[in-house]
Amino acid sequence: MLNQFIKKVVSNGRRNLYGFSFLLMAVSLLTGMMVTTEAVIAPASYVIYIDGSTYYAQNGQTGINDYSGSDAKTVIESAITALTNGGKVFIKGGTYTITSPINVLKSNITVEGEGERTQLDATTLNRGGYQTRGVFENGNYFSGQTNVTSITGFTLRSLLIRGTYTITPDGVSGIILAKGSVGDTYNILIENVKFDNCYCATIFYGVTKIVAMKNQVNGGLAGPTVNTAADNTPCRYVTFNENQIFNANDDGLAFLGHGLRDCVAIGNVIDKNGGIAGSGIKVTSNDTSPYMSRISIIGNVITNCTAQGGIIVETGNPNEKDIVVSGNVLDNCDIGIQISANAVVKDNIITNSELMGIRNLMKNGLTGVSRSIIGNNIIDSVSSPTGSGIVIQGQYNEVFGNIIRNCPTGIEENNGNLTNPDYNYYHHNETLDLVTTKMTILGANNIIKANRGYVTENSGTATISNSATSVAVNHGLSYTPSLNDIHVTPTNNLGNSTKFWVSSPTSSQFTTNVSPAPGSGKTATFSWQIIRN
Repeated sequence: MLNQFIKKVVSNGRRNLYGFSFLLMAVSLLTGMMVTTEAVIAPASYVIYIDGSTYYAQNGQTGINDYSGSDAKTVIESAITALTNGGKVFIKGGTYTITSPINVLKSNITVEGEGERTQLDATTLNRGGYQTRGVFENGNYFSGQTNVTSITGFTLRSLLIRGTYTITPDGVSGIILAKGSVGDTYNILIENVKFDNCYCATIFYGVTKIVAMKNQVNGGLAGPTVNTAADNTPCRYVTFNENQIFNANDDGLAFLGHGLRDCVAIGNVIDKNGGIAGSGIKVTSNDTSPYMSRISIIGNVITNCTAQGGIIVETGNPNEKDIVVSGNVLDNCDIGIQISANAVVKDNIITNSELMGIRNLMKNGLTGVSRSIIGNNIIDSVSSPTGSGIVIQGQYNEVFGNIIRNCPTGIEENNGNLTNPDYNYYHHNETLDLVTTKMTILGANNIIKANRGYVTENSGTATISNSATSVAVNHGLSYTPSLNDIHVTPTNNLGNSTKFWVSSPTSSQFTTNVSPAPGSGKTATFSWQIIRN
Protein backbone atom coordinates (compact mmCIF):
# COMPACT_ATOMS: atom_id res chain seq x y z
CA MET A 1 0.00 0.00 0.00
CA LEU A 2 2.78 2.42 0.92
CA ASN A 3 4.65 1.80 -2.33
CA GLN A 4 1.46 2.38 -4.34
CA PHE A 5 0.84 5.59 -2.44
CA ILE A 6 4.36 6.85 -3.12
CA LYS A 7 4.12 6.01 -6.82
CA LYS A 8 0.87 7.94 -7.03
CA VAL A 9 2.44 10.95 -5.38
CA VAL A 10 5.41 10.76 -7.77
CA SER A 11 3.07 10.63 -10.76
CA ASN A 12 0.85 13.51 -9.68
CA GLY A 13 3.21 15.72 -7.68
CA ARG A 14 6.59 15.61 -9.37
CA ARG A 15 6.51 19.39 -9.83
CA ASN A 16 6.86 19.84 -6.11
CA LEU A 17 10.17 18.10 -5.46
CA TYR A 18 10.82 19.76 -2.12
CA GLY A 19 7.33 18.92 -0.88
CA PHE A 20 7.77 15.35 -2.00
CA SER A 21 11.11 15.03 -0.22
CA PHE A 22 9.47 16.33 2.99
CA LEU A 23 6.69 13.78 2.51
CA LEU A 24 9.20 10.97 2.23
CA MET A 25 10.90 12.03 5.44
CA ALA A 26 7.56 12.17 7.23
CA VAL A 27 6.52 8.72 5.97
CA SER A 28 9.90 7.35 7.04
CA LEU A 29 9.53 8.73 10.56
CA LEU A 30 5.93 7.55 10.92
CA THR A 31 6.51 4.01 9.67
CA GLY A 32 10.05 3.41 10.91
CA MET A 33 11.05 2.52 7.35
CA MET A 34 14.07 3.92 5.50
CA VAL A 35 12.80 5.64 2.36
CA THR A 36 15.22 7.50 0.07
CA THR A 37 14.84 9.50 -3.13
CA GLU A 38 17.32 7.10 -4.81
CA ALA A 39 14.52 4.57 -5.14
CA VAL A 40 12.48 6.94 -7.29
CA ILE A 41 13.12 6.53 -11.03
CA ALA A 42 12.00 9.27 -13.39
CA PRO A 43 9.19 7.91 -15.56
CA ALA A 44 9.48 7.47 -19.30
CA SER A 45 7.56 9.61 -21.74
CA TYR A 46 5.99 6.39 -23.00
CA VAL A 47 5.98 2.84 -21.67
CA ILE A 48 5.52 0.10 -24.28
CA TYR A 49 4.11 -3.22 -23.13
CA ILE A 50 2.32 -6.25 -24.51
CA ASP A 51 -0.87 -7.83 -23.22
CA GLY A 52 -1.93 -10.93 -25.08
CA SER A 53 -1.57 -10.11 -28.76
CA THR A 54 -1.96 -6.35 -28.34
CA TYR A 55 0.82 -3.82 -27.96
CA TYR A 56 0.29 -0.65 -25.95
CA ALA A 57 2.04 2.71 -25.59
CA GLN A 58 1.13 4.18 -22.20
CA ASN A 59 1.64 7.89 -21.72
CA GLY A 60 4.08 8.40 -18.86
CA GLN A 61 2.38 11.65 -17.84
CA THR A 62 -1.26 10.67 -17.91
CA GLY A 63 -1.11 6.89 -17.53
CA ILE A 64 -3.44 6.60 -20.52
CA ASN A 65 -2.72 4.20 -23.40
CA ASP A 66 -2.40 6.67 -26.26
CA TYR A 67 -1.61 4.00 -28.85
CA SER A 68 -2.39 0.32 -29.18
CA GLY A 69 -2.65 -2.33 -31.86
CA SER A 70 -1.44 -5.67 -33.14
CA ASP A 71 1.65 -4.24 -34.91
CA ALA A 72 4.56 -3.55 -32.53
CA LYS A 73 6.38 -1.33 -35.04
CA THR A 74 3.39 0.98 -35.41
CA VAL A 75 2.88 1.35 -31.65
CA ILE A 76 6.57 1.98 -30.88
CA GLU A 77 7.00 4.37 -33.80
CA SER A 78 3.83 6.27 -32.82
CA ALA A 79 5.25 6.83 -29.34
CA ILE A 80 8.55 8.09 -30.77
CA THR A 81 6.82 10.38 -33.26
CA ALA A 82 4.70 11.90 -30.47
CA LEU A 83 7.81 13.19 -28.69
CA THR A 84 8.09 16.65 -30.21
CA ASN A 85 10.76 17.79 -27.73
CA GLY A 86 12.61 14.51 -27.22
CA GLY A 87 12.04 11.99 -24.48
CA LYS A 88 12.30 8.37 -23.46
CA VAL A 89 10.39 5.33 -24.70
CA PHE A 90 10.70 2.43 -22.29
CA ILE A 91 9.91 -1.03 -23.68
CA LYS A 92 8.97 -3.51 -20.98
CA GLY A 93 10.04 -7.13 -21.03
CA GLY A 94 8.38 -9.32 -23.66
CA THR A 95 8.78 -10.45 -27.25
CA TYR A 96 7.84 -7.83 -29.83
CA THR A 97 7.49 -9.00 -33.42
CA ILE A 98 8.88 -6.34 -35.77
CA THR A 99 7.75 -6.76 -39.39
CA SER A 100 8.99 -3.43 -40.80
CA PRO A 101 11.62 -0.87 -39.76
CA ILE A 102 10.90 1.46 -36.83
CA ASN A 103 11.54 5.01 -38.01
CA VAL A 104 13.29 7.34 -35.58
CA LEU A 105 12.65 10.73 -37.16
CA LYS A 106 12.79 12.88 -34.01
CA SER A 107 15.84 14.13 -32.14
CA ASN A 108 16.92 13.52 -28.55
CA ILE A 109 15.12 10.20 -28.27
CA THR A 110 16.04 7.37 -25.90
CA VAL A 111 14.66 3.87 -26.43
CA GLU A 112 15.40 1.56 -23.52
CA GLY A 113 14.37 -1.96 -22.57
CA GLU A 114 14.69 -4.32 -19.64
CA GLY A 115 17.81 -6.06 -20.92
CA GLU A 116 17.36 -9.41 -22.66
CA ARG A 117 13.81 -9.60 -21.30
CA THR A 118 12.92 -7.04 -23.99
CA GLN A 119 13.25 -8.89 -27.30
CA LEU A 120 12.63 -7.29 -30.68
CA ASP A 121 12.15 -10.24 -33.04
CA ALA A 122 12.77 -9.04 -36.60
CA THR A 123 13.21 -12.44 -38.22
CA THR A 124 10.12 -11.77 -40.37
CA LEU A 125 10.91 -8.11 -41.15
CA ASN A 126 10.03 -7.19 -44.73
CA ARG A 127 13.15 -5.76 -46.41
CA GLY A 128 11.21 -4.68 -49.50
CA GLY A 129 13.74 -6.22 -51.88
CA TYR A 130 16.75 -4.44 -50.35
CA GLN A 131 19.86 -6.33 -49.30
CA THR A 132 19.32 -5.22 -45.73
CA ARG A 133 17.05 -3.03 -43.65
CA GLY A 134 17.34 -2.10 -39.99
CA VAL A 135 15.03 -2.60 -37.05
CA PHE A 136 15.69 1.07 -36.22
CA GLU A 137 16.23 3.56 -39.05
CA ASN A 138 15.94 7.28 -39.70
CA GLY A 139 14.51 6.64 -43.15
CA ASN A 140 15.29 4.17 -45.93
CA TYR A 141 18.85 5.15 -46.83
CA PHE A 142 19.02 2.56 -49.60
CA SER A 143 16.17 4.18 -51.53
CA GLY A 144 18.10 7.47 -51.59
CA GLN A 145 19.65 9.88 -49.11
CA THR A 146 16.76 12.29 -49.70
CA ASN A 147 14.53 9.77 -47.91
CA VAL A 148 16.59 10.07 -44.71
CA THR A 149 15.82 12.56 -41.92
CA SER A 150 18.90 13.79 -40.07
CA ILE A 151 18.52 13.49 -36.31
CA THR A 152 20.44 14.86 -33.34
CA GLY A 153 20.67 12.60 -30.33
CA PHE A 154 19.48 8.99 -30.30
CA THR A 155 20.16 6.45 -27.55
CA LEU A 156 19.30 2.76 -27.73
CA ARG A 157 19.93 0.82 -24.56
CA SER A 158 19.35 -2.51 -22.83
CA LEU A 159 17.39 -4.77 -25.15
CA LEU A 160 17.83 -7.66 -27.58
CA ILE A 161 17.42 -7.45 -31.35
CA ARG A 162 17.09 -10.67 -33.31
CA GLY A 163 17.74 -10.27 -37.04
CA THR A 164 18.48 -12.56 -39.98
CA TYR A 165 21.54 -13.38 -42.05
CA THR A 166 22.17 -15.66 -45.01
CA ILE A 167 25.33 -16.50 -46.95
CA THR A 168 23.90 -14.67 -50.02
CA PRO A 169 24.57 -12.29 -48.15
CA ASP A 170 21.46 -10.44 -47.11
CA GLY A 171 19.31 -10.08 -44.04
CA VAL A 172 18.00 -7.82 -41.30
CA SER A 173 20.33 -5.45 -39.46
CA GLY A 174 19.90 -4.02 -35.99
CA ILE A 175 20.33 -0.27 -36.57
CA ILE A 176 20.88 1.71 -39.78
CA LEU A 177 21.32 5.45 -39.30
CA ALA A 178 22.54 7.93 -41.88
CA LYS A 179 23.11 11.57 -42.61
CA GLY A 180 20.13 12.97 -44.45
CA SER A 181 20.30 15.22 -47.50
CA VAL A 182 19.70 18.19 -45.16
CA GLY A 183 21.63 18.62 -41.91
CA ASP A 184 23.80 16.17 -39.99
CA THR A 185 23.04 13.09 -37.92
CA TYR A 186 25.11 13.03 -34.74
CA ASN A 187 25.26 12.18 -31.02
CA ILE A 188 24.36 8.49 -31.20
CA LEU A 189 24.75 6.09 -28.25
CA ILE A 190 24.19 2.34 -28.52
CA GLU A 191 24.71 0.66 -25.15
CA ASN A 192 24.08 -2.77 -23.63
CA VAL A 193 22.23 -4.05 -26.69
CA LYS A 194 22.44 -7.69 -27.70
CA PHE A 195 22.35 -8.39 -31.44
CA ASP A 196 21.55 -11.98 -32.43
CA ASN A 197 22.22 -13.12 -36.01
CA CYS A 198 21.85 -9.66 -37.53
CA TYR A 199 23.13 -8.93 -41.01
CA CYS A 200 25.04 -6.05 -39.40
CA ALA A 201 24.62 -5.06 -35.80
CA THR A 202 24.80 -1.37 -36.68
CA ILE A 203 25.55 0.54 -39.88
CA PHE A 204 26.21 4.28 -39.82
CA TYR A 205 26.54 6.33 -43.02
CA GLY A 206 28.14 9.76 -42.65
CA VAL A 207 27.19 10.00 -38.95
CA THR A 208 29.23 12.04 -36.45
CA LYS A 209 29.83 11.44 -32.73
CA ILE A 210 28.94 7.77 -32.33
CA VAL A 211 29.49 5.65 -29.24
CA ALA A 212 28.74 1.92 -29.33
CA MET A 213 29.68 0.40 -25.99
CA LYS A 214 29.15 -2.75 -23.97
CA ASN A 215 27.07 -4.40 -26.68
CA GLN A 216 27.13 -8.08 -27.56
CA VAL A 217 27.01 -9.40 -31.13
CA ASN A 218 26.34 -13.08 -31.78
CA GLY A 219 26.60 -14.44 -35.33
CA GLY A 220 25.42 -12.61 -38.42
CA LEU A 221 27.62 -10.90 -40.97
CA ALA A 222 29.33 -8.06 -39.09
CA GLY A 223 29.40 -6.06 -35.91
CA PRO A 224 29.28 -2.24 -35.60
CA THR A 225 30.18 -0.63 -38.94
CA VAL A 226 30.67 2.94 -40.18
CA ASN A 227 30.90 4.05 -43.80
CA THR A 228 30.91 7.15 -45.97
CA ALA A 229 27.47 8.48 -46.93
CA ALA A 230 26.28 8.72 -50.53
CA ASP A 231 27.09 12.45 -50.58
CA ASN A 232 30.70 11.60 -49.54
CA THR A 233 30.25 12.73 -45.92
CA PRO A 234 32.55 10.55 -43.77
CA CYS A 235 31.92 9.25 -40.27
CA ARG A 236 33.91 11.09 -37.58
CA TYR A 237 34.35 10.97 -33.81
CA VAL A 238 33.46 7.28 -33.50
CA THR A 239 34.13 5.19 -30.39
CA PHE A 240 33.56 1.44 -30.27
CA ASN A 241 34.47 0.23 -26.78
CA GLU A 242 33.98 -2.80 -24.55
CA ASN A 243 31.83 -4.66 -27.07
CA GLN A 244 31.80 -8.45 -27.28
CA ILE A 245 31.58 -9.87 -30.80
CA PHE A 246 31.30 -13.59 -31.45
CA ASN A 247 31.07 -15.67 -34.64
CA ALA A 248 30.81 -12.79 -37.11
CA ASN A 249 31.13 -14.08 -40.66
CA ASP A 250 32.78 -10.88 -41.89
CA ASP A 251 34.36 -7.99 -39.98
CA GLY A 252 33.93 -7.79 -36.22
CA LEU A 253 34.29 -3.99 -36.26
CA ALA A 254 34.58 -1.98 -39.47
CA PHE A 255 35.65 1.61 -40.18
CA LEU A 256 35.13 2.08 -43.91
CA GLY A 257 35.31 4.89 -46.47
CA HIS A 258 37.41 7.99 -46.95
CA GLY A 259 37.80 10.83 -44.48
CA LEU A 260 37.55 8.77 -41.31
CA ARG A 261 38.84 10.88 -38.44
CA ASP A 262 39.07 10.60 -34.67
CA CYS A 263 37.89 6.98 -34.53
CA VAL A 264 38.70 4.64 -31.63
CA ALA A 265 38.26 0.90 -31.05
CA ILE A 266 39.24 0.16 -27.46
CA GLY A 267 38.76 -2.75 -25.09
CA ASN A 268 36.65 -4.92 -27.41
CA VAL A 269 36.64 -8.72 -27.31
CA ILE A 270 36.27 -10.32 -30.75
CA ASP A 271 36.19 -14.06 -31.46
CA LYS A 272 35.26 -14.62 -35.09
CA ASN A 273 35.52 -18.40 -34.84
CA GLY A 274 36.77 -18.49 -38.42
CA GLY A 275 34.03 -16.89 -40.50
CA ILE A 276 33.84 -16.87 -44.28
CA ALA A 277 35.64 -13.53 -44.77
CA GLY A 278 36.73 -10.36 -43.06
CA SER A 279 38.89 -9.49 -40.10
CA GLY A 280 38.55 -8.78 -36.43
CA ILE A 281 38.87 -5.01 -36.89
CA LYS A 282 39.11 -3.45 -40.35
CA VAL A 283 39.99 0.12 -41.28
CA THR A 284 40.07 0.89 -44.97
CA SER A 285 39.82 3.96 -47.19
CA ASN A 286 39.31 4.60 -50.88
CA ASP A 287 42.42 6.81 -51.07
CA THR A 288 40.59 10.02 -51.94
CA SER A 289 40.30 13.36 -50.16
CA PRO A 290 39.40 13.99 -47.39
CA TYR A 291 41.98 11.57 -46.09
CA MET A 292 41.86 9.29 -43.07
CA SER A 293 43.60 10.43 -39.89
CA ARG A 294 43.72 9.93 -36.12
CA ILE A 295 42.62 6.30 -35.88
CA SER A 296 43.38 4.38 -32.65
CA ILE A 297 42.97 0.63 -32.11
CA ILE A 298 43.95 -0.03 -28.52
CA GLY A 299 43.67 -2.83 -25.98
CA ASN A 300 41.45 -5.24 -27.92
CA VAL A 301 41.48 -9.04 -27.61
CA ILE A 302 40.98 -10.68 -31.01
CA THR A 303 40.97 -14.42 -31.74
CA ASN A 304 40.25 -16.93 -34.50
CA CYS A 305 40.29 -14.57 -37.49
CA THR A 306 41.50 -17.22 -39.91
CA ALA A 307 39.72 -15.90 -43.02
CA GLN A 308 41.75 -12.70 -43.27
CA GLY A 309 43.40 -11.18 -40.23
CA GLY A 310 43.12 -9.80 -36.75
CA ILE A 311 43.57 -6.06 -37.42
CA ILE A 312 43.70 -4.82 -41.01
CA VAL A 313 44.42 -1.13 -41.68
CA GLU A 314 44.51 -0.33 -45.38
CA THR A 315 45.58 3.19 -46.24
CA GLY A 316 46.82 4.01 -49.68
CA ASN A 317 47.87 7.64 -49.62
CA PRO A 318 50.75 9.35 -47.79
CA ASN A 319 48.28 11.97 -46.55
CA GLU A 320 46.49 9.33 -44.49
CA LYS A 321 48.26 9.37 -41.15
CA ASP A 322 48.24 9.26 -37.35
CA ILE A 323 47.17 5.63 -37.02
CA VAL A 324 47.93 3.80 -33.76
CA VAL A 325 47.62 0.06 -33.17
CA SER A 326 48.74 -0.61 -29.61
CA GLY A 327 48.33 -2.99 -26.70
CA ASN A 328 46.20 -5.55 -28.53
CA VAL A 329 46.29 -9.31 -27.97
CA LEU A 330 45.74 -11.45 -31.07
CA ASP A 331 45.67 -15.23 -31.35
CA ASN A 332 45.07 -17.68 -34.20
CA CYS A 333 44.67 -15.16 -37.01
CA ASP A 334 45.65 -15.51 -40.66
CA ILE A 335 47.68 -12.30 -40.27
CA GLY A 336 47.99 -10.71 -36.86
CA ILE A 337 48.22 -7.02 -37.86
CA GLN A 338 48.46 -5.47 -41.32
CA ILE A 339 49.16 -1.78 -41.86
CA SER A 340 50.10 0.40 -44.83
CA ALA A 341 51.51 3.86 -44.17
CA ASN A 342 52.03 6.33 -41.34
CA ALA A 343 51.13 3.91 -38.57
CA VAL A 344 52.51 3.16 -35.12
CA VAL A 345 52.25 -0.53 -34.21
CA LYS A 346 53.57 -1.16 -30.72
CA ASP A 347 53.22 -3.26 -27.58
CA ASN A 348 51.00 -5.91 -29.19
CA ILE A 349 51.10 -9.66 -28.43
CA ILE A 350 50.51 -11.87 -31.47
CA THR A 351 50.45 -15.67 -31.18
CA ASN A 352 49.71 -18.59 -33.49
CA SER A 353 49.39 -16.68 -36.76
CA GLU A 354 49.08 -18.67 -39.94
CA LEU A 355 50.99 -16.50 -42.44
CA MET A 356 52.69 -13.66 -40.56
CA GLY A 357 52.57 -11.70 -37.35
CA ILE A 358 52.79 -8.13 -38.69
CA ARG A 359 52.79 -7.02 -42.31
CA ASN A 360 53.59 -3.60 -43.73
CA LEU A 361 51.70 -3.94 -47.02
CA MET A 362 51.78 -1.20 -49.64
CA LYS A 363 48.85 -1.05 -52.03
CA ASN A 364 49.50 -1.77 -55.69
CA GLY A 365 50.50 1.20 -57.82
CA LEU A 366 51.63 3.37 -54.91
CA THR A 367 55.11 4.41 -53.93
CA GLY A 368 56.87 2.41 -51.28
CA VAL A 369 57.18 5.24 -48.76
CA SER A 370 55.51 3.97 -45.60
CA ARG A 371 57.11 5.76 -42.63
CA SER A 372 55.60 3.46 -40.02
CA ILE A 373 56.95 2.45 -36.62
CA ILE A 374 56.76 -1.18 -35.53
CA GLY A 375 58.13 -1.57 -32.03
CA ASN A 376 58.12 -3.66 -28.85
CA ASN A 377 55.74 -6.33 -30.13
CA ILE A 378 55.87 -10.00 -29.15
CA ILE A 379 55.26 -12.41 -32.03
CA ASP A 380 55.19 -16.10 -31.15
CA SER A 381 54.54 -18.91 -33.62
CA VAL A 382 53.76 -18.61 -37.33
CA SER A 383 52.63 -21.93 -38.74
CA SER A 384 53.16 -21.54 -42.50
CA PRO A 385 56.49 -23.01 -43.71
CA THR A 386 57.04 -19.75 -45.62
CA GLY A 387 55.66 -17.48 -42.89
CA SER A 388 57.42 -14.58 -41.19
CA GLY A 389 57.18 -12.72 -37.93
CA ILE A 390 57.35 -9.26 -39.55
CA VAL A 391 57.10 -8.52 -43.29
CA ILE A 392 58.12 -5.10 -44.63
CA GLN A 393 57.23 -3.94 -48.14
CA GLY A 394 57.58 -0.19 -47.71
CA GLN A 395 60.37 2.33 -47.16
CA TYR A 396 61.54 4.52 -44.29
CA ASN A 397 60.08 2.30 -41.57
CA GLU A 398 61.59 1.83 -38.13
CA VAL A 399 61.40 -1.71 -36.71
CA PHE A 400 62.78 -2.09 -33.20
CA GLY A 401 62.53 -3.94 -29.91
CA ASN A 402 60.37 -6.77 -31.25
CA ILE A 403 60.67 -10.31 -29.88
CA ILE A 404 60.03 -12.95 -32.54
CA ARG A 405 59.86 -16.67 -31.73
CA ASN A 406 58.93 -19.91 -33.47
CA CYS A 407 58.78 -18.51 -37.01
CA PRO A 408 60.40 -19.78 -40.23
CA THR A 409 61.67 -16.23 -40.88
CA GLY A 410 62.02 -13.51 -38.28
CA ILE A 411 61.99 -10.25 -40.29
CA GLU A 412 61.52 -10.27 -44.07
CA GLU A 413 61.69 -7.53 -46.67
CA ASN A 414 59.30 -8.45 -49.46
CA ASN A 415 58.89 -6.88 -52.89
CA GLY A 416 55.50 -8.45 -53.55
CA ASN A 417 53.88 -5.22 -54.78
CA LEU A 418 57.05 -3.93 -56.51
CA THR A 419 57.53 -1.28 -53.85
CA ASN A 420 61.30 -1.82 -53.44
CA PRO A 421 61.64 -1.93 -49.65
CA ASP A 422 64.65 0.08 -48.57
CA TYR A 423 65.86 2.86 -46.24
CA ASN A 424 64.42 0.99 -43.27
CA TYR A 425 65.96 1.00 -39.78
CA TYR A 426 66.07 -2.33 -37.93
CA HIS A 427 67.49 -2.33 -34.44
CA HIS A 428 67.32 -4.11 -31.07
CA ASN A 429 65.04 -6.88 -32.32
CA GLU A 430 65.35 -10.43 -31.00
CA THR A 431 65.02 -13.45 -33.30
CA LEU A 432 66.60 -16.18 -31.20
CA ASP A 433 64.11 -18.92 -30.31
CA LEU A 434 63.33 -21.39 -33.10
CA VAL A 435 63.65 -18.83 -35.90
CA THR A 436 65.26 -20.52 -38.90
CA THR A 437 66.09 -17.45 -40.99
CA LYS A 438 66.69 -14.46 -38.78
CA MET A 439 66.32 -11.67 -41.35
CA THR A 440 65.88 -11.48 -45.12
CA ILE A 441 66.92 -8.02 -46.32
CA LEU A 442 66.58 -6.64 -49.86
CA GLY A 443 67.32 -2.93 -49.60
CA ALA A 444 70.88 -1.70 -49.98
CA ASN A 445 70.34 1.43 -47.89
CA ASN A 446 68.88 -0.03 -44.71
CA ILE A 447 70.40 0.54 -41.28
CA ILE A 448 70.63 -2.69 -39.31
CA LYS A 449 72.26 -2.93 -35.91
CA ALA A 450 72.10 -4.36 -32.41
CA ASN A 451 69.68 -7.15 -33.23
CA ARG A 452 69.95 -10.32 -31.13
CA GLY A 453 70.09 -13.37 -33.37
CA TYR A 454 71.05 -11.41 -36.49
CA VAL A 455 74.68 -10.35 -36.04
CA THR A 456 75.66 -7.17 -37.86
CA GLU A 457 78.56 -6.09 -35.61
CA ASN A 458 81.59 -8.10 -34.61
CA SER A 459 85.30 -7.65 -33.88
CA GLY A 460 88.44 -9.69 -33.36
CA THR A 461 92.12 -10.13 -34.21
CA ALA A 462 94.07 -11.71 -37.06
CA THR A 463 97.71 -12.74 -37.58
CA ILE A 464 99.60 -13.24 -40.84
CA SER A 465 102.60 -15.52 -40.39
CA ASN A 466 106.16 -14.74 -41.50
CA SER A 467 105.98 -16.18 -44.98
CA ALA A 468 102.29 -15.66 -45.72
CA THR A 469 100.69 -12.71 -47.50
CA SER A 470 97.08 -13.23 -46.36
CA VAL A 471 94.82 -14.79 -43.77
CA ALA A 472 91.12 -15.76 -43.97
CA VAL A 473 89.14 -14.38 -41.04
CA ASN A 474 85.84 -15.89 -39.88
CA HIS A 475 83.63 -12.88 -39.13
CA GLY A 476 80.62 -14.62 -37.51
CA LEU A 477 78.08 -12.27 -39.07
CA SER A 478 74.56 -13.02 -40.27
CA TYR A 479 75.10 -11.29 -43.61
CA THR A 480 77.85 -10.78 -46.19
CA PRO A 481 79.61 -7.53 -45.30
CA SER A 482 80.73 -5.03 -47.87
CA LEU A 483 84.34 -3.85 -47.95
CA ASN A 484 83.19 -0.54 -46.54
CA ASP A 485 81.82 -2.34 -43.45
CA ILE A 486 85.21 -3.90 -42.56
CA HIS A 487 87.76 -1.87 -40.60
CA VAL A 488 91.27 -3.36 -40.04
CA THR A 489 93.96 -1.73 -37.88
CA PRO A 490 97.59 -2.97 -37.54
CA THR A 491 98.69 -3.77 -33.98
CA ASN A 492 102.45 -4.17 -34.68
CA ASN A 493 104.98 -2.85 -37.18
CA LEU A 494 104.06 -5.56 -39.77
CA GLY A 495 107.66 -6.68 -40.23
CA ASN A 496 108.73 -6.28 -43.83
CA SER A 497 105.16 -5.64 -45.02
CA THR A 498 104.61 -2.15 -46.40
CA LYS A 499 100.92 -2.24 -47.18
CA PHE A 500 97.76 -4.12 -46.20
CA TRP A 501 94.21 -4.39 -47.50
CA VAL A 502 90.97 -6.39 -47.19
CA SER A 503 89.37 -8.48 -49.95
CA SER A 504 86.88 -11.22 -50.81
CA PRO A 505 84.14 -10.89 -48.17
CA THR A 506 81.74 -13.84 -48.14
CA SER A 507 78.87 -14.90 -45.91
CA SER A 508 81.37 -16.39 -43.45
CA GLN A 509 84.84 -14.87 -44.07
CA PHE A 510 86.90 -12.00 -45.34
CA THR A 511 90.61 -11.93 -46.26
CA THR A 512 93.27 -9.63 -44.82
CA ASN A 513 96.27 -9.20 -47.15
CA VAL A 514 99.83 -7.77 -46.85
CA SER A 515 102.64 -7.17 -49.27
CA PRO A 516 105.34 -8.29 -49.09
CA ALA A 517 105.31 -11.09 -46.46
CA PRO A 518 106.34 -10.06 -42.92
CA GLY A 519 109.61 -11.97 -43.22
CA SER A 520 111.59 -14.49 -41.18
CA GLY A 521 110.77 -14.44 -37.48
CA LYS A 522 108.14 -11.74 -37.94
CA THR A 523 104.36 -11.51 -38.15
CA ALA A 524 101.73 -8.94 -39.12
CA THR A 525 98.99 -8.61 -36.51
CA PHE A 526 95.68 -6.77 -36.83
CA SER A 527 92.52 -5.94 -34.94
CA TRP A 528 89.33 -5.83 -36.98
CA GLN A 529 85.83 -4.53 -36.52
CA ILE A 530 82.78 -4.83 -38.74
CA ILE A 531 79.86 -2.43 -38.44
CA ARG A 532 77.12 -2.56 -41.00
CA ASN A 533 76.74 0.84 -42.64
